[in-house]
Amino acid sequence: MRLPDGSSHETNGQLPPPAKIILPNDWGKSLGHSFRGRVNFLRSFGCPSGLTNERILLCVEKVDAWATVHLNGAQLGKASLLTGPASFEVTKLLTSRNQLRIEVELPEVNDASAPLPRPGRGDQPGGILGEVRLELLSV
Repeated sequence: MRLPDGSSHETNGQLPPPAKIILPNDWGKSLGHSFRGRVNFLRSFGCPSGLTNERILLCVEKVDAWATVHLNGAQLGKASLLTGPASFEVTKLLTSRNQLRIEVELPEVNDASAPLPRPGRGDQPGGILGEVRLELLSV
């Protein structure tokens, strides 16, 4: 629940079962259009091969409402609908097998809550709405 000071507070409730979705996508079909809360998106992937002297960025194009991005257990940073695309340097964090976790939160709001700015989204479900990709940059 979104509190008047802008922070969020967890409420007890039944958790939906795990589901697979294709990204980008909101969670409306898998969790229901009115679901509000926190969702973990998980993806395992291998390290790109044939790299010599490139920097690697993990790019998160668009989330609704906000997200915390983790790679191999390390928190990379945050992304939000308001701040737009986010990029994180991951060159030194990549291993042969990697675990990406993006925790997306869309809290419930009520009349006493601080406003939750979601331009153009209204009452739509949250989720990862843009691409999540690795970008290789020549050094």
